[in-house]
Amino acid sequence: MTETVSPATDAPPNDPLRAALSDPATRVSLLRHAHSRMRGLPFQLRAQRSEEAIDETFARAWCKREHFDADRSALGWLFGILSHVLLEQRRSSLRQPTQPEAVAATWNSLEVRLENPVEINELLASLDPEQANIIRLHFLEGLTHQESAELLGVSEPASRVRLARAMNAVRQLATKEGGQ
Repeated sequence: MTETVSPATDAPPNDPLRAALSDPATRVSLLRHAHSRMRGLPFQLRAQRSEEAIDETFARAWCKREHFDADRSALGWLFGILSHVLLEQRRSSLRQPTQPEAVAATWNSLEVRLENPVEINELLASLDPEQANIIRLHFLEGLTHQESAELLGVSEPASRVRLARAMNAVRQLATKEGGQ
């Protein structure tokens, strides 16, 4: 059974870090900062991710409390931890592969717009050969990412990335052709 650590019970009464973690104004300041750093996200998602970042910040601060210098500002130290948490969140979201459903939906909607195989072949011919190949393997031949990767001599994640990039190129071509 894991015991939870509470700032109220494990720290001396004059501990500035414990005081900062227990102060609601600290949480509000950190939330405002986190919220402002996520401007591009929808409000609900921003609020959720900000809360998650603050919770993670408090947990890390408590775990690393022995590294805190009591002569410095606890709020400044917490802002530093929060900045690292937000950066890690951002990097993590950038590493997420394109959702397979979104890629398939794009292809399916494009397939409906292109009425015959000749149009599909014309579209694929306008792509880079590597991009056209991964689209043919995945959508037209129905291979899995693992099977495509083996045929191409790359890893499965590389196959996923190549497919996502190819679909981005398809979207750009479809947008360009639709706008003309």
